[in-house]
Amino acid sequence: RMLDLASGPGEPSKLFATELPDLHVTCTDVASDMVEAARRRTAGLPHVTCEVVDMEDMSQFASSTFDLVTCSYGYMFVDLDKALAETRRVLRPGGSPLSAHWG
Repeated sequence: RMLDLASGPGEPSKLFATELPDLHVTCTDVASDMVEAARRRTAGLPHVTCEVVDMEDMSQFASSTFDLVTCSYGYMFVDLDKALAETRRVLRPGGSPLSAHWG
């Protein structure tokens, strides 16, 4: 299971879901219009779900839920301590975080 934070219109969720069809992907963004765009982009991929999620409070997810958490540029715009604490909480033991950022 993969959690894609701050996915915007659905990348890299679509890429991961297309390349790894056995992987369940939860695509998220804090903006509902971006989540709607992601739903359109990932339509036809039944193993992708799209949700409005604030990465500083991911209480809708149980601890140790995801094998992989990705975040492309989103950590730069939030309270980093809160977002990383939540990322660690939802990652299963041995899970991997993957992040891209500027600078």
